[in-house]
Parts: sequence; structure tokens; C-alpha cells
Amino acid sequence: MEEDSSFGHWLHRRRTALGLTQEQLGQCVGCARATIRKIEADERRPSREIAERLAIHLRVAAEELADFVRFARGEISTQPPPLQPPPEHSPWQHRSAMRTNLPFRRSTLLGREQEVRKVKALLRRDDVGPVTLTGAGGIGKTRLALQIATELADDFSDGVWFVDLAPISDVNLVLPITAQVLGIKKTAGASLIETFKAYLCDKRLLLLLDNFEQVVDAAPALTDLLQSVPGLKLLVTSRFVLHVSDEYEYLVRPLPLPDLSQQPSLELLSQNAAVQLFIQRAQAVNPDFDSTNATLLTVAEICVRLDGVPLAIELAAARSKLFAPAALLKRLDNRLRTLTDGFRDFAERHQTLRGTMEWSYHWLASAEQILFLRLAIFVGGWTIESAEAICNSESDLGLEVLEGLTELVDKSLIQRVAGVDGNPRFIMLETIREYCLDHLTTTGQLPVLEQQHATYFLTLAEEAERSWWGHESAHWLSLFDQEHDNLRAVGGWLIQQGDIAAMVAFGSAMFGFWAIHDHMREGLRWMEQVLPQTVTAAPAVRAKALRVTGFLMVEVGDGTDPAAVQAIFEECLRLDLELHDDMGASYGYQYLGNLALARGDLLQAQLHFERCLTLRRRLETLDGLAHALYRLGDLELTRGDVQRARTYFDEALTLARQIDDHIDMGFALWWLGCCALAAGEYAGAEHYLMEAHSIACELDDPTTTIGLLCSCRFHCTSEERASPCTERARASSGVLPIAGSWPISRRSRAACAWWSSLG
Repeated sequence: MEEDSSFGHWLHRRRTALGLTQEQLGQCVGCARATIRKIEADERRPSREIAERLAIHLRVAAEELADFVRFARGEISTQPPPLQPPPEHSPWQHRSAMRTNLPFRRSTLLGREQEVRKVKALLRRDDVGPVTLTGAGGIGKTRLALQIATELADDFSDGVWFVDLAPISDVNLVLPITAQVLGIKKTAGASLIETFKAYLCDKRLLLLLDNFEQVVDAAPALTDLLQSVPGLKLLVTSRFVLHVSDEYEYLVRPLPLPDLSQQPSLELLSQNAAVQLFIQRAQAVNPDFDSTNATLLTVAEICVRLDGVPLAIELAAARSKLFAPAALLKRLDNRLRTLTDGFRDFAERHQTLRGTMEWSYHWLASAEQILFLRLAIFVGGWTIESAEAICNSESDLGLEVLEGLTELVDKSLIQRVAGVDGNPRFIMLETIREYCLDHLTTTGQLPVLEQQHATYFLTLAEEAERSWWGHESAHWLSLFDQEHDNLRAVGGWLIQQGDIAAMVAFGSAMFGFWAIHDHMREGLRWMEQVLPQTVTAAPAVRAKALRVTGFLMVEVGDGTDPAAVQAIFEECLRLDLELHDDMGASYGYQYLGNLALARGDLLQAQLHFERCLTLRRRLETLDGLAHALYRLGDLELTRGDVQRARTYFDEALTLARQIDDHIDMGFALWWLGCCALAAGEYAGAEHYLMEAHSIACELDDPTTTIGLLCSCRFHCTSEERASPCTERARASSGVLPIAGSWPISRRSRAACAWWSSLG
């Protein structure tokens, strides 16, 4: 290194040594002679683009480029190396003999065997153009590409070459930098692209172009080169898709993660690549790191919290010098502040998790930045419709949401997955989402988005409330399964805001989903937080809260105090009668009747059920009328009057068919099957239950009718005939009687009691 005191002094000596005038150098880099004079006089600093161009024309080595630009910009005091004389031998011969400049990696690449195999196969195909490894920052694109290139070295007689494009942002420098790596000197009278073609025309060579996202506009020049040179292959890493012909995009996903909900064995945890990576890096900074079985589960939880992103895992593991795994896991509630101080040989943008996010954010257009940040309001993903409603509610985004989503997918910041009915859905890694939420919080944008998010999903829930028990129920159930995390977030936000009316409306709207898809305990915990706050609320709000809470207490069953449930429905009924709410009162009578039936008070149960039926007939709500008929039919079955029970269930089936309500059709057929079974009419029971089972399968709830079908066939013929259905029932649940969304009377439970004796 020469001990020049300033960049200007160094530039003057370098230019003079190369025999260039200030005017000639200015023409080379695209600026005026006066600009070069001022830079040499230390009166101004070159822009990043000018500095990058200076590096090319001053023959700065590719590996010195990043430090050179920082020195020129005054960001560091390190000075570039002295000017080296041109080698006497041909640079082409020198590079050809060397065959590769791939950086040597001592560590083993973990968990990427499938990706390596697939991309190698692509690069060996003659019909494949550039192969672009895309993915979020820190996902491991470069490390994967280096492994692939290393394993392909024997396939390319003229070598595999690594070109680091991270230091440049000027698309015009891509070919010069690549030429420098390959040792290509521009031929007099020919353009650089022509020189490339002449040099490569008879060669078989792989170029690995790393960090292409900031020079993506140079892609057409590269594809032109590919089309002219049959022996050339391109492997590109980029956060952005190139969008050129013949490109094969390969999305690099996070490392596979263990499914902690399934309680994986310690052996499986120890074999997981993400866990192995954490332990490997933790032991590198802390030789005493405990990698015994006691820590494996905690390490796995850390990896899951970090989405399986290799950079995040490595940064977290580096903290093992200070924190035991359990303490580190607690600190990951704020990843951005915890995952700092990365390895010094990492690129600067990979020194911290925040730096990685900032790098991606920097390359977005302003409207894309706004959309990107706003999308973080979603929990667990979103649809195009929800993004349009929430992220562009004021039409202030500056671009179409669909266009913006497409750009963000192409730039590896969000991912597209399959949604309900084949419609696209989008998700964001939690590590990326935290960066966006932090930005929204700092800029004060978060409260408005939270309100818009809550309004949208509360409206959606209220729309679904009218359809839980109708023919559209399957669609709504699938949609709410998909949006469950968003809905949970809305519930938590409403409680935090203390909006009692909205809280109760939300609980009422969610009840059908909670009941049908077995989230009753979750719903009850939620309503138990809400109910005490409704004591001073409007009577209608209080009544609705009581009704939903009572419903859930009955559905949960275990540990529920019957007296407490009775008191809740009595207060609810009193309020509904005062409010002249006939539908609400009908539900009060229905559930008070259920409680009376459960304690064996058949006369009181009949009184309540008949009042419920009277109100439902007056209201002319056909679906609600069917449920009142079920209750009276169940009462008659309990009394042993099968014929009278059939009368109620036949009417319910007629009503369900009239409005094409498949759930109620299934209920009615199920009850009729119970009647036939109780009467010993096994063939008739099987007929009803076969149809009920068909409907139940459509609704993804076949278990109960499978059990009863087994019972019918067992009683009709033999246990051997029953065994196929028996096995299906065991596979579905393993236990009968079945609860859930299908009604089971004590009589039908008794009919199924044979199950426990089958062994």
C-alpha cells in the first residue's frame, strides 16, 4: 500500500502512471474534466457510480473494488494497492490454466442436498438459459450457488468463475467486471460484448454472477451473450427475478424446520439441518456450548422463531457466547435488536438482520416500499382482496395492489401460496414482518392500519355469521381456517381497545366457526374476557354476549357448572323478552330446554322446546325451525316414542331440502338413522346413514356417521361385514361416541355403545 494522504493525491498518481489526461479519464467515466480536477484537488468526492467506473478504468482488482469505492467516498481511510504492471503472459492463458476463482468454504452446506441436485440438473440441460437462484436476504443463495458451482467444476473444461457484483450499482460495469475476472482485455476496434463472444465462442464455461439484484437491467446483455455462446452457462443469485427469455427461476426457501406441534423425537431434532447449523456456529464461538438433548428442543424453537433463515440462525448462534439457548429464545421477541454483530467476513449488509432487510427495502420503488410495509399488518398471510381493502383503502398507494404484489414476489420479499378455491394467497416471513412492523411503529402508521385490519375482518366475520349453517358453510369454514391467525389478531386488538360492542359482535360472528371446527375452548376463553365488560353495556349487547358465552360453555361441557350455564341463559332470555327479540328468545328457550333434558326434567324440556318452535314458526326462519324440530325429536327419542320423533325429523329434512342446506340435511338424516336403529330397522338405518355419511364427507366431518354405519352393518349381518367401516372410523377418530358438530342423543349414544366392546 502506498501511503498517500488522500484519495485525490492517490488518483492523480494512478492516472499519471496509466498515461491518462484528466480529460481522457473524465470521458472514460462519464464526467467533465473539471470534475476530475476537483476530485484530485480533494475539493469534492466522486459519486458511487463515478467511483465504480474509476475502479474499472484505473485497473483496480475485482477483490479490491468494495474497499476502493469506500475509500473514494471517504467512508474508510484504507488506500487501494499500487498500480500493478500488466502481466507479460496472456491473461487468457493465465485464467484458463487456473480454471476457477471460487472462494474456498471450509464449512459443510447443511440441508440443501435436494436444491443442489435439482439446480445441477438444470445447468446440465442444453435447453436451459440463465438459472436464477432467488430468495429473501440471508436465505443462503450465495452459499448454495458456490456449492453447486464447485460440484460442477468437472463439467466445464474452461472453468467455473465467481463474479461478485455486490460492490457495484451501475449496469454498465457488469461486463467490465466480468471481463476483469476472466482476464479478458478489450480488443481494439471491437465492443466489449464482441470481445466476449470472440473469447468464449469455443469454450465451455460457467459464470456465477452473485448479487445481481442491483444491476438487474444488465440481464438482456447477458442473455444476448448466452444466445451467441453455446458453451456458456449462467448461474445467477438475485433477490429479484431477471425476467428474461429462457430464464429458470429457482426459489431458495428457508431451511426445513421440525414440526414442534407433533413433539418430534430428539433423534429427529438432532438431524434437522437448521438445528445442526445453529449448533455448529454456536460451538464455533463457544466451545463449551451444551448440545445435549436438554438443549435440542430449545434450539429447535429458536430456529422455528427465525423461520429457518440461515443468516438469522447464524447471527443468533453467535450470541451463544453470551446467552444460553433458553435466554436467547426469550430475547428473540425482538429479533432486529438481538441479531447484530455478525461475522466480519460477511458482507456489510449481512452484519445484522436489520441491515439485510434495509438492503432489500432500498431497492424497492417508493410505492412498493409503502405496500411492503403495510402488508406486515397481516398475520399468517393475505389475499389480493384483503390487501386491496386494507393497504389501499384511501387509494393513496400509487400503484395497483396486484402489480405491487407481483413485484414483491419477484423481489423475494413475499411468497405466493395456494389459497381457498385455488385463489392466490401471499405470506411474509416473520423475520421480514418484524422489520416492517418496526418501521410502521417508528413512523406512527401502525394504529391506522390496525383499525383498518380489524374493520375488514370484523365485517368478513359478520358476513360469514349468516352462512355458517347454510349451503355456503364449507367455503366459509375453509376461508376462516386460512384466516384464523388474522382473526385471532383482530380479537386481541379489540380487547386491547376495549370496544365492547365490537368485541361482542366479533364473538357472535365467530361462534359458528368455533363450534364447527372444534375451537370452542379458545372461543370460551375469549368470551370469558369479554362478558364481564358487558355488565354496563346496552341490553342487546349484554344479551348477545350471554348467549354466545352460554353456547360455548355447553359445547365445551367438561368442567362447566350447570347452574352457571342455567343462570346465563335465564338472564339472556329475560333480556331478549324485554327487547322483543324473538330469535334471541328462541335460542334461550332451546338451550334451557337442553339443560332440562340433560337433568331428566322432560316436562320442562318439552315446554321450552315448544315455545322455541312457536317463535321459530312465527319468524319463518326455515333453518332455525329445523333445529327446534331436532330438539323435540330428540326429546321423543329419549321418551321412547320413535314414531313421533320421526315426524319431527321428517319435517326437518323436508325444510333442509327446500333451502338446500346440506348441514341440516345431514343432521336430519342422521337423526332418522338413529330412529331406525332404535326401532331395529337396520336396513332402513343404513339407507339414511349412507346418505348422511356422503354429506358429512363433503363437509369434512364423516366420523360420526361412519360409526353408526358400522353399528347398522354389525346388527344387520355380521362383524366381518362391519370391519371395513370399523377401520375407517378408527382411522378418523379412534373413539366413539363422537361429539363435534353432529347431534348425539342419549338414545343414539346407547346404540353406539357396541364400539367399546370391539377391542
